[in-house]
Amino acid sequence: MIDQSIKEKYFQLLTDYLASPQEKYLVEAAQIGRQLVLANIPPEEIAGLQEEMIRHLGRLYPDDTRLEPALLISIPLIELFMAYGLHFRQQIEVHRRDEAELKKYRDHLESQVRARTVQLTMANKNLQKEIMERKLVEAQLRDSKTKYSTLVEQARESVAIVQDGIHKFVNRAAAEMIGSTIEELTDKTFLDIVAPECWEAATQKDELCLSGEKNAELFELKYKCKDKTIKEVQVSLALIQYNGQPAILKIARDITERKKMEEELQKMQKLESVGLLAGGIAHDFNNLLTGIMGNLSLAELYVKPGDTIFEILKNAKNASQHAGQLTQQLLTFSKGGAPIKKTVSISELIKETTKFVLRGSHVRCESCLPNDLWPVEIDKGQISQVINNLVINANQAMPEGGIIKVGAENVTAGANDRLLLKDGKYVKLSVQDQGVGISKEHLQKIFDPYFTTKKEGSGLGLATCYSIIKNHRGHITVESEPGAGTTFHIYLPVSYEEVVAIENIVEKGPCFGKGKILFMDDEQDVIEAAEKILTYLGYEVAFARNGAQALELYKKAKNSDRPFDAAILDLTIPGGMGGKKAIQKLFKIDPKVKAIVSSGYSNDPIMSDYGQYGFKGVVVKPYEINILSETLHRVMR
Repeated sequence: MIDQSIKEKYFQLLTDYLASPQEKYLVEAAQIGRQLVLANIPPEEIAGLQEEMIRHLGRLYPDDTRLEPALLISIPLIELFMAYGLHFRQQIEVHRRDEAELKKYRDHLESQVRARTVQLTMANKNLQKEIMERKLVEAQLRDSKTKYSTLVEQARESVAIVQDGIHKFVNRAAAEMIGSTIEELTDKTFLDIVAPECWEAATQKDELCLSGEKNAELFELKYKCKDKTIKEVQVSLALIQYNGQPAILKIARDITERKKMEEELQKMQKLESVGLLAGGIAHDFNNLLTGIMGNLSLAELYVKPGDTIFEILKNAKNASQHAGQLTQQLLTFSKGGAPIKKTVSISELIKETTKFVLRGSHVRCESCLPNDLWPVEIDKGQISQVINNLVINANQAMPEGGIIKVGAENVTAGANDRLLLKDGKYVKLSVQDQGVGISKEHLQKIFDPYFTTKKEGSGLGLATCYSIIKNHRGHITVESEPGAGTTFHIYLPVSYEEVVAIENIVEKGPCFGKGKILFMDDEQDVIEAAEKILTYLGYEVAFARNGAQALELYKKAKNSDRPFDAAILDLTIPGGMGGKKAIQKLFKIDPKVKAIVSSGYSNDPIMSDYGQYGFKGVVVKPYEINILSETLHRVMR
């Protein structure tokens, strides 16, 4: 029986020889085969070995037809091996030559493939680059188109392309400018939106542009809106190509508000001149009223309350006070009217003003004024003027009569109230009428200077009200519907100072006193009234007509044993030193001087902030005895 290890070694040598045909493998394999034959191995084992060899060779070389078992089974093992070993070697050598040749061609082919692959790779990269560049250009074009479209559509100016007189393109702003839609404007003529009086000018500008002449300058036209209103516009033209044909690019800007502002500026410039004139008139008029009111209030003291003459004097004095307040209307609007504020309860002011305005009217006033209204810091004259204007407007809105409701309430403003106010506490004053109401078109303009729907109105009343309320750090609003009446709401900030009961000064009578008073004023009527009033109140008084005389008198009195206890200085002395400079020089003479400033120019900042200039008190012309005495008494305490 053949040893298994010999068989394995034999087949391994055979495999090694076939894999790498070296003579040593063939010689060793032949020796083993010879040993097997000489060892008298039984024929059946030799046959089995032959079969195994044949199968083994067949697996290695399945295409060799000479390895048929029927042809080889009878040949002795050694001869078989020796005969076919060389044959297999030759085949391997041929096979290897073929493989070498094939490898040569394969390497050549691979080299060509690699070269072609490099070419294709480069071509692909170039193609990819071209594709990316094309995509980038397309993206840039899309982005440019999007930006252009967005720019045109979001532009505030009207942009239109007109070709053969027809709108070929319009943006949203062009449609909104005249209250139309893009669809309604497209394919319509340009002259459809131009006011008839501007047709000739618009046509001439278009012809000049199409002729190629330089036409960069701006010009103005008037556009017709869908609601029949007219808008002022500023237009520029440019010649362009649109769909291969000449066209006009028209860019228009709405300058209606600017034109209005220019007109308002002209009016304001005129008003400034009027204001300067009115200031001088108001000063002189208030000086006259001071003499009148001073004498009237002094005359009241010699008449018993309840007498007919007392009521006549009281009514005359009240009329004089209101006359003085009305002189401030134009001054307040044109100069800003710095308010002279005092903390007061507003209820009596509302009652007094509405009663005065509606006297003799067919309109009835209903008031709702709670007793617990918070105090407010106001200029009594200016707020009275506001109430006066609102009540007059309400009265005029009801020519056939009706009811005006005047009310007030305490409110707290917060961030959610949508009011142009700082958060805090306010007193809300409301004036409501049952009149014809105000249209939406006019509602947004009622506070504009000079805007009025009245044939004989000046347009200053509500503008003045707005200015006064803003100067009081408050707010004014309006609600109205045509045929349903109008309601004005005024918000005044709450004051946390002690209430000055100005309303009760007249009723409680004058304050008497003692002391020496220096009175400076340039008007003889004022001096004469002041002399009677101050003497009646118990004071000794000396008069000066300007600052220089006042300083000389004060210095002499200071160096004597009878100095002045207080000084009342007129703020404005034409051609001489007024109160502003006089108080500065008086402080050098007497740092403890007690001075009161007085003027008919209530819009002067010194009057509203007199303490910052060294004054201890203020009296606004025209004044009467009770106001002057109370102020003097308070300063001298």
